[in-house]
Amino acid sequence: MRRLFHRYLDFSLFPEGHPLQKWLVLVVILLITETALFASVGVNISTPDIQGYYSLGVTETDWITTSYLMMLATTVPISARLGVEYGFKYTFFLGCAIFFIANLLICFTDSYPLLLVWRMLGGAGTGILMPQSISILAFTFERKLLPLALSLYTAVGFGGGFAFGSILGGIFSQEHAFQWIFFIIFLIGMIGLLGICLFFRETKTRAVSPFDYPGYISFLVVIFAALLLTMNVKAPWNTQGWYSLYTVSHGAVLLAGFMAFIYFELTEEHPLFLLKQFTVRPFLLAAIGMFIIGGIVFGTPVFFSQVLHDDLLWPNSQVGNHFAVFGLAIGVSGAITGLLSDYIGIRWPSAIGLILLTISCFMNHNFTIYSDHSDLYSLLLVRGVGIGVALGPVTSLGLSRIPKESKLELAKATVMLTILRQMGAAFSSNILGIIITQRQDFHFSRFGDMVNYQSPAFQEAASNLSTHFRTAMGAPKNAGQELSYQEITSLVQRQAHVAAFDDAFFCAGIVLAIMTTVLIVLMIRRYILLKYGRFTG
Repeated sequence: MRRLFHRYLDFSLFPEGHPLQKWLVLVVILLITETALFASVGVNISTPDIQGYYSLGVTETDWITTSYLMMLATTVPISARLGVEYGFKYTFFLGCAIFFIANLLICFTDSYPLLLVWRMLGGAGTGILMPQSISILAFTFERKLLPLALSLYTAVGFGGGFAFGSILGGIFSQEHAFQWIFFIIFLIGMIGLLGICLFFRETKTRAVSPFDYPGYISFLVVIFAALLLTMNVKAPWNTQGWYSLYTVSHGAVLLAGFMAFIYFELTEEHPLFLLKQFTVRPFLLAAIGMFIIGGIVFGTPVFFSQVLHDDLLWPNSQVGNHFAVFGLAIGVSGAITGLLSDYIGIRWPSAIGLILLTISCFMNHNFTIYSDHSDLYSLLLVRGVGIGVALGPVTSLGLSRIPKESKLELAKATVMLTILRQMGAAFSSNILGIIITQRQDFHFSRFGDMVNYQSPAFQEAASNLSTHFRTAMGAPKNAGQELSYQEITSLVQRQAHVAAFDDAFFCAGIVLAIMTTVLIVLMIRRYILLKYGRFTG
């Protein structure tokens, strides 16, 4: 298959070193990244339509995302190896082709099991293409221009993907069948595949070391056990929660798999993951930052969409339009950061972006079912700017001490950062979901205690609602009173869910505040050492 690709599809219109070629490579990568984000955001916004079309419950709906993330986690670690062994252009093309074909197949799927199969196939394609995109940018752009390229990758790829994915996802899922979202992804993907063929240059292939099967298998055990544990620890059927046999057994498997993973990767002659890279301080900080940022980036649309749909009762198009602000904030702030990267460096933008992210998580605590549009806009604006400012510089920070001449080491570093970003995305939904489930019971009890059925205020509200149901819906007197009580209970439940949602992001804000404080302290220490001539690198 690789021979057929290089014989019929590998054109390379520009000679090596042409100044225009690297920018066209960036444009194609941005288009494909936008489309991948479009797929993620579109699924979140159209979740109610997908649930209705396939008659799904909450757990079955969660598997649409979980199956995708499982296959993504399976393929991301081998992405660097495939690129080195078979060429990064070919591997990137292969990942994109798998992803776009999987989205096309979803358009014609009437079966829920088949939907999961195609989502898994799409996750495998995404797991191959995402790390390749950063690796190709790292190989294509010289070190001076790399921060600009990565910031534009963040700004246009992620910001544009969120913005256009939100708007188009909302429109098509509300006005048309949700399958149109996946068909548009396929059409855009064909343009991206043509761009890969015409503008990318293939890298030299070389023999690779024997595959690290023990490390890879133990990594999969850790990922799958962690995903299944966090996904189901608070599931309705798991009534014992943290103390159930299911949770304890998966926790034991997770611990054993993690210990085996550390052992194999430290003793293997040719490890799949270079754990020694975590001894490099900038890479360690960037790795932690990418996990947290990835969780915020993907957790925000997942849970905000749920709250806006279920608690504020907004239609899909309105939800999508509000998330467009989030995407535009990422795009504009990321582009400005990239253009100024030569003057402001990468450390201070990383810190400023993390500070804004922290502030946005704390702002979440003021969000209620009665919040107006300006409250939501301001929250998403601050969060989007924080992500746009931080994501590109944090990625550059992680790669700043990795030798560029070692393509395999650089590729493994980009794969590790991508894995951590995607792990943050995968586990954020589960971890934040656990916090929301735990706190929702608390808030429902708290708000329920405030409802005094004998108080004049409650009686007046119930009477007004009962009158409304009788006059507007023609309900009998007794039924109108019952409906008014149900409506008040529903309001309490919805506000309890929103309050629990706010608590989850407040916890994320605390973690971000600690991370940001550590980064700033290290930056100040570096500045002092540089000033007194004691900094060694």
